[in-house]
Amino acid sequence: MVYDITKSQLHAEISGVTSSAKLADVQFGWIPDEIMVFSDFGCKLQIWSLPSKRAVEIKDPKSITPNFSYRSTTGHMAVLTRPVAHDILIITAPDSHEVLSTSELSTVDAHGIEYSPDGNWIAVFDTASAGCRVVILTGDGHHFKTFFHPALIDVPNGTVWQEELGPSRSRSYTQAKQPATSPSYGAFQATKKRGSGVALMEFNHHCGDLLASTNSDTPSTLWVHSVDSGSGRATTALIHHSPIKSLLWHPTIEDLLLVQCAIAEPTIYIWRASWIEPKTVSLSSLKAPLGKLKAAWLAAEGDKIRFLLSNAEQSSIGQLTREGEEVPEPFGRMGPEAMFDEGLSFELSPVSVRADEYPDDTPAVGLSSELGQTLDVEDTFHYRQRKPKAV
Repeated sequence: MVYDITKSQLHAEISGVTSSAKLADVQFGWIPDEIMVFSDFGCKLQIWSLPSKRAVEIKDPKSITPNFSYRSTTGHMAVLTRPVAHDILIITAPDSHEVLSTSELSTVDAHGIEYSPDGNWIAVFDTASAGCRVVILTGDGHHFKTFFHPALIDVPNGTVWQEELGPSRSRSYTQAKQPATSPSYGAFQATKKRGSGVALMEFNHHCGDLLASTNSDTPSTLWVHSVDSGSGRATTALIHHSPIKSLLWHPTIEDLLLVQCAIAEPTIYIWRASWIEPKTVSLSSLKAPLGKLKAAWLAAEGDKIRFLLSNAEQSSIGQLTREGEEVPEPFGRMGPEAMFDEGLSFELSPVSVRADEYPDDTPAVGLSSELGQTLDVEDTFHYRQRKPKAV
């Protein structure tokens, strides 16, 4: 059933979507009126069009996640299937899902797929038994090159950086002598259950010419590949003391990457292609116990690059110049008591509020977020003399 929350009523009901197989997953497709229904055991994928009340069926989709990806610029869909003993890539047309091409992949057992943001590339990562490799295809499905994650790191035309711990547990990068060795999974016994193959894989935004990835065998090593370079080797490798738990490319600065590792300290790692060396930033204002910290980019402000590091109880904003020089924390630690303090609420909020021309009779507060979205919220701060105008 498809429910319309804007009208609080049932929008559509799809019956008879499977015969004997159970449903494995249901998702919205490229457009809101498109419903994707996955049968159990990878039997078939049905793509239902609500306006036409018809479905297109793709047989033998791989029972992995993700097994498909949309081309954001056009709506073409790439689907991984395995009808026989080989992985097959199917590319379908937008809306109609007419099959435009099928191609046999060189993968042993593909475990995931992703289109680059600009739609020019498709990345498919292979099983761990194939050597933790990433196969790069053109946007229409033709093989372009293959990237590998070897345990012995040799980057002839690039740089290998290794994290170092100082006497007071300060963290920094030093250039490692090549070939360098990645710590294996066995060095991190306290980490969560081990996966297999490529663990994280992220294209940079907009142009999609840089691909950052990690694998489960050497979880503390980050690989950055230049997709359109002539070599299949990485351009940069970063070796850390702890497993990497997240990668986040900056939404507007194309070669800027934030790395977060599984450590009990408020420290994040930042790499940029144009910098002489990667940076580590520690937000000392955050106090223990830290719990699960989450990092996110904030909109750049002038020549400053900003990010937010937070947990359920507190948060802090870190800053760097575009050249990589650290800037003091603008607000320090922001906890619940600070966020609701009468004198400091607006000044400490990580949300950007426009404070010019505030009429006193405004019934609601319009908060302009870092991404430009306006949120209407209850006027919690009605007692202040100046009230933000909705933007």
